Order: sequence, then C-alpha cells, then structure tokens
Amino acid sequence: MFDLSQLEIALITFNRDKCLKNTLDRVLGEDSPVRSCPIVVYDNHSTDGTPALLAEYARRYPNLKAVSNRRNIGLSGNICKALENASQKYIWILCDNDTVDWTYWPDVLKGLEEEHDIVLASRFYIRDAATATPGLKLAQLTFLPSGIYKTENLTDEIMAWTMNDTYTVLPHLVLACAVVNNGADIYVPKGSVINMQENPEIASLSVENAPCLDRVTSKKRHPKARAFAFDACEMNACSFLNDLTHRRELLEAFSQPAKLNGWGPYFKYRRAVRWYFEGKNSFSNLMDVYPALNAAEKISFWFYFAAAGLLYKLGLKRR
Repeated sequence: MFDLSQLEIALITFNRDKCLKNTLDRVLGEDSPVRSCPIVVYDNHSTDGTPALLAEYARRYPNLKAVSNRRNIGLSGNICKALENASQKYIWILCDNDTVDWTYWPDVLKGLEEEHDIVLASRFYIRDAATATPGLKLAQLTFLPSGIYKTENLTDEIMAWTMNDTYTVLPHLVLACAVVNNGADIYVPKGSVINMQENPEIASLSVENAPCLDRVTSKKRHPKARAFAFDACEMNACSFLNDLTHRRELLEAFSQPAKLNGWGPYFKYRRAVRWYFEGKNSFSNLMDVYPALNAAEKISFWFYFAAAGLLYKLGLKRR
C-alpha cells in the first residue's frame, strides 16, 4: 500500500484565482483520493484575489501550504522552484487550470506502489502502452501535469541543468530525459487523470491578459527566451537525450500531428527554419536536434535552409 504522505502535490499559479479555486476544490474535494497529500501552492506574486484565496484554504486545510514568491519568477522559474523544494518521495506538479478525473487513479496508484521513476497521470498521446517508445512517453510529459516524478532523481547536477533550461517553458523535461538516460521505465496508466482541456474561465483571454501565454510570447523576456518558438521547447529536449534512437523517437512523436507530404520528423524543422528567418527562433535551437536526423534528412535540412534563406532575402517568404 502506497503511503500518500509520500506524494507531494505542487500547484503553480499566477493571477487566475477563479481557475485556481476550481482546481483546489477538485484536489481537496470529498471524492479526491489525494486530498490528504501534502499540498504546496506556489503563487508567482499574484496581484488578483489569489493571496486571499490561498489564505482561506490554508486555514481550512492543514495539509495545504501557500508559498508566495516575492517576485514573479516566470512560469519556468516556478516549476523549478517546486522541483527544488520537493521534500517527499514523489512530486506531482499541477497547474491552476487543470481538469481532473479520478476514474483511473487506482492505476496511477499502482505505478507509485511499484516505485517507477516516473508515473504518467495522463496518456492522451499514447494509444498503446505496450508499444509506446520512450520518446513518445517523453512527448506526453511536455504536458507538465502528466508526470509524477521520483525526487531521488533530482541530483544537484540535474537540478542545475533544469535551472539552466528555464528559458524554455518545459524545464521539467531535463529530469524526464535524465530518467530515460538512466534506463528507467515510465509507467503508463490505463487512462488519464489529468486532461489538457481549456477552462471556461480563460477561454476568452488573449495573449495580453493570459499570464501563462505571456510567458511564451512576451517581448520583455530574456533575449534567448524571446527567440524561442514554442515548438522549439520540445525540440530542445532532444539535446538532453544520450541515445540517438530516443532522440529520433521523441522527434517523431512531436511530428505526429504534422506529418505532411511524407516529411515525417523533419517537418517540424522545416517550420522551425521558417521561424528562424522570421526572428521567432534562434539558430542554436535549430541545432538542438540536428544530430537526431539521419544522413538524408541532414542534407535536406541544409538545402531547405539555403532555399528558405534566399526566399526570405528576396522578400518571397511564405505567410
């Protein structure tokens, strides 16, 4: 029997008090199997009703602790802070707008009881768990709440690498890739507990007033982060994988929704090259997964790069 006190739930939030209340009510509700777990909410210096809401919930639930950041350290910074402060055997980082369905929780609990290094809490990218490659499982982990991580894998080195990767919005993938590099398996449950669905409260928000989206697009970000298209966050993860096969699996998994005209895993790089010439991506990001391409793809990459560069110089770039 797994001791739920060994599962720490970290919930990151910023200026979305209504979404946060809905998520807290689901996590702490009478039907929630994790309502007794230690819960830490990391508030990224919210200026709405979040501080008051957290004070109220902390009074009502003694297992809930609210940590208010003195400054807004960004989405990735808050993820890293949750990882660095993890104090239990497992940590599960949730976001303030997550949609929870506890139907498949018993199978997730089975993964914890078997002490897997990573237990998935969602699998909407994975149709067949028996044939799912490590790369496909890593692709699932790009959705932050998908992963429940064993904290013993957060060595000083991996934590430092994670902090160095905060210019992306997926710094937790450094930890996930480290687990795969060590040959550990990622447990896949029978169904998803956390689903990637849009909350009604934020459905109408624009980039300008949706804080989580602003972390990706704001022109006030660090120059390296500013020239980092969202898909490049996924590509960047490949550079942390030692095994060339796993890199290709991950790149293939990212390309599944975008397989056009037989380009396969190269498709995202064709798009990323265009982003580079549009100033939305940096050249170093293009090189993150270059070693994962086979010989033919590498040749195609440079031909396309040269052709795209000429078209952009001539003002014939595609819109």
